Amino acid sequence: MRPLLLLCSALTLGCARRAPPPPDVVSAAPSPSAPPSAPPETPPAPAPHLAHVDAVVEAALARGDAPGAVVLVRSGGVTLHERAYGKLSVEPWPAPMRGDAIFDLASLTKPLATALAVMVLVEDGKLALSDRVDARLPEARGHDVGAATIEQLLVHTSGLPADASMKPGDELDPVAAVLGARALATPGERFVYSDLGYVLLAKLVERVAGRPLPNVLRRVTSPMGLRDLVFVPDAGQRARAVPTIRREGAWLKGEVHDPRAAKQGGVAGHAGLFGTASDVAAIAELLLDGGVSRGTRILREETTRELLRPRRVPPHGQRALGWDVDTAFTHQRGKRFGRGFGHTGFTGTSVWVDQETRTVIVVLTSRLHPDGKGDVRRLRAGIADAVAETVLAPRARAGIDALLADGAAPLRGLKLALLTHDAARTLGGVTTREALAHADGVNIVRLFAPEHGLSGKEEGKRSDGRDAATGLPVVSLYGDRRSPSDAELADVDALVVDLVDVGARSFTYASTLGHALVAASRVEKRVIVLDRPNPLGGAVEGPLLDDDKRGFVASARVPPRHGLTLGELGMKISDERGVPRPEVVRAVGWRREAGYWKTRLPWHRPSPNLGSATSALLYAGIGLLENCSVSVGRGTDAPFSLIGAPWLDGERLARHLTAQGHPGVRFEPALFTPRAATYVGRVVGGVRIVVDEPAAVRPVRLALGVAVALLEIAPSMFDPRGIGVLLRNDRVLAMLRRRAPWDELVAALETDERAFEADRAPFLLYP
Repeated sequence: MRPLLLLCSALTLGCARRAPPPPDVVSAAPSPSAPPSAPPETPPAPAPHLAHVDAVVEAALARGDAPGAVVLVRSGGVTLHERAYGKLSVEPWPAPMRGDAIFDLASLTKPLATALAVMVLVEDGKLALSDRVDARLPEARGHDVGAATIEQLLVHTSGLPADASMKPGDELDPVAAVLGARALATPGERFVYSDLGYVLLAKLVERVAGRPLPNVLRRVTSPMGLRDLVFVPDAGQRARAVPTIRREGAWLKGEVHDPRAAKQGGVAGHAGLFGTASDVAAIAELLLDGGVSRGTRILREETTRELLRPRRVPPHGQRALGWDVDTAFTHQRGKRFGRGFGHTGFTGTSVWVDQETRTVIVVLTSRLHPDGKGDVRRLRAGIADAVAETVLAPRARAGIDALLADGAAPLRGLKLALLTHDAARTLGGVTTREALAHADGVNIVRLFAPEHGLSGKEEGKRSDGRDAATGLPVVSLYGDRRSPSDAELADVDALVVDLVDVGARSFTYASTLGHALVAASRVEKRVIVLDRPNPLGGAVEGPLLDDDKRGFVASARVPPRHGLTLGELGMKISDERGVPRPEVVRAVGWRREAGYWKTRLPWHRPSPNLGSATSALLYAGIGLLENCSVSVGRGTDAPFSLIGAPWLDGERLARHLTAQGHPGVRFEPALFTPRAATYVGRVVGGVRIVVDEPAAVRPVRLALGVAVALLEIAPSMFDPRGIGVLLRNDRVLAMLRRRAPWDELVAALETDERAFEADRAPFLLYP
């Protein structure tokens, strides 16, 4: 859907002009002025805006990052922010910025025009992404880039350099000029962002379609009514254009800045497109909506899906067709947005689209005006972070927040012990122990700490100590003993527990809670659990724990991924051990299908190797392989996302795992050097697991799939018996060892999963 602009004043935001589809020409012809409209009966409502975005932009203009800006933010089809800031021009005379200002979009031309035109031809059956360049441009035969595919040109893996110096006559034969540039790599070898590749794509589009690039683009823009999204602005559009630099004594205003595009008459595949913030947002939302704009289908859904599908670009990046997804160029998404697509332009333009929240952020500036010294990288990232504060606001609250919202009433007047750690925090980032220590009427006399200590950063056994933040004594429950003593509970009225569990059976915090429940029952003390959402959501996966294999790393009869919150798990453990159930202060706003990636709660590391919700998700499965003569990435920057060994062929393993069809993940060959645990200090080969869709990932099946693949690749080096240390299910282990068919293995898992779902039903607190 197109945003409905609320102000049409020339000094603030203007309405994007609509017109019937223009003739099939390179640029739009001038049109007569529209008749004046009747004045509104009531003043127009102010344009929606986010105050924190205002603050970021105003600070950037004060620094001199750019003379002005237009910022448009849409989320879920609703306009959150529309504003024009500062000056449209400083030279040759000052003029205020306007919302309908037309900008030189620079490299936004690549995704908004060239890639879109290519996909129009693909949809029409005139072109295939797998076509070689030399099959479509015969003059490319014998050149390195001739062997590249259309897809490789679109994702910048053709081997062409970024640009090359222009020679007289290059504008007359752009294809020959590009082919004359020295290739930097063979096609597909590595990612090299290349203007030249898009120059070639534009000429290829023209050759295949028999029409210039702008005319092919109008197949999309005309039915959308995007009259201002053009290559050569007409006189009326130039009056609203934002100038860039002075060239040959005149300011470029409605004339393309890029020299190569200028030499080609303003029409090129890499630069030359002009447009408004509204136009850029409209194309982004067209793709988000699967090819539909304002109820009209413009492109097939499969076309947009293929266009936006992330492709791996060596060595470690991702691109879609025309769009950046995750490379060194991806700074405009800021620090908080995840999966999405976007692009930037040299003149100071950018767009980022967050696919989870369906948020489009368009930031248009002319950073080159007037002296060529502006820099808007900080502005772009700052705006994204400011928008994230609104659209990524948490959807759930932990038990501690619900408790404090009630003034901590259930704890007032009680003498308390608190089992907790640094990761347990309020929504505002205050640790639970500090929040309760300062709450009126709450009296905490001692702290208990689980494995990894109060800080969550320690490995190995811990000694007792004192907390610097509260001054309270700290009793370690991961030292010489694992349970509170009777004396340590005798002088309190209740034990309060707030721990960030990760939803994996082998994570020991549930065992610590179980020991505490038994200890509290001996001295008849209450246990109050401040509950939190399960970071992995409510999904159940994997075989049940064999009864004879209980231990500190697997104390409850649950599968490796149990889908219970700590409060729910505490009730189940209590029933298993015949002790009173804990009282649970429930989390608010959490539904069982939502993993941490949907709660939008900030992540605080609960242990040294779980620095993100993604690492926790993979830990639930890949952690099962820790005793199997492979590194699982401990001691690297990506624990549980890496699997490797000195004897392992990463390319081969990646192929095997890809063929298995695991949902939500991709596999990239990798070399890494663990700084801890297995193969410490040695270079190992293996794979990096890249999570694209967290909700779809099945980590336990993924781990078993790795085991199956390793048994095929290196049966003499990989011993599956090591999985039994944490899997603790003899039946599934035996099936792995005899290399049972995958369907048989999955059927065994599903049997246990269904049994556990029935078994856990009485303990569920959340829908």
